[in-house]
Amino acid sequence: MIARLRRVWWGVRQESSWGWRELAKGRLRWQIDVVAYRAMSLARVARYYKQYETERFRVLETKSGVTLYYRTNRGDIQGIREIFIDEIYRLPEGVEVTGLVDFGANIGLATVWLATTYGLAGVIAVEPLPENARLLRTNVRANNIACQVIEAAVGTTTGVTYFAETSESNLGHVADAGRQIPLVDVREIVNELSFSHPLLKMDIEGMEGELLQSIDPVWTRKFVAMVMEMHPEIVSVGELVQIIIDQGFDYRDSYEITKGYQRSKRERLFLRREI
Repeated sequence: MIARLRRVWWGVRQESSWGWRELAKGRLRWQIDVVAYRAMSLARVARYYKQYETERFRVLETKSGVTLYYRTNRGDIQGIREIFIDEIYRLPEGVEVTGLVDFGANIGLATVWLATTYGLAGVIAVEPLPENARLLRTNVRANNIACQVIEAAVGTTTGVTYFAETSESNLGHVADAGRQIPLVDVREIVNELSFSHPLLKMDIEGMEGELLQSIDPVWTRKFVAMVMEMHPEIVSVGELVQIIIDQGFDYRDSYEITKGYQRSKRERLFLRREI
């Protein structure tokens, strides 16, 4: 318990200091939400914060000019921490990408960070839940990002499937039952890409196994770099890593330190061998 309290305290310090240092708007509100987010981690109770709301938004504006809309939900706040503070999607120096395909875009935090950080010209964001997709569109519009939003889950066929929702906005996943949602074949998206040197960001809560094992993974060769979250409780990470390596990628250690923070263990970075 003491070790957990220390981790929570360290996290609050990191997130609060980032807010005071980097935010031009919404600074105080962010401090309050950070404390509530950490409280949810400890007690799993917060009457106001327990369910993500679809209409009540917060807004942050960074000193660099990025505007972010998010909800009073643990998943949204955790996403800001991982993407904007820990920078889990930062690419190594010298890797050049000009476009982005974001599978599992959620509310667009990674879409916005990657597009604004790397000045990407072409962006496609795929997100199945209408509530998330609505905020995704708000975020890309607020940052003047030309983005095609595909409101569907990504899979190996086109049709419909089911989605199991959770109280945390970033943990829902395709399932055998639940809310019916559209499904789009990954190859339809990839084969129609009109921009060169694309980056793939993928966080689809275990569906990465189906995309890489159920069909020919040759579709991955369209990308010059891929950053993806793999879920070891659902998939065999070693098998998936080897499948991607066999498509001509080099695998980079997922424990890189960026700006003093350690890259998340689940984030796997792959670079085409020729670059």
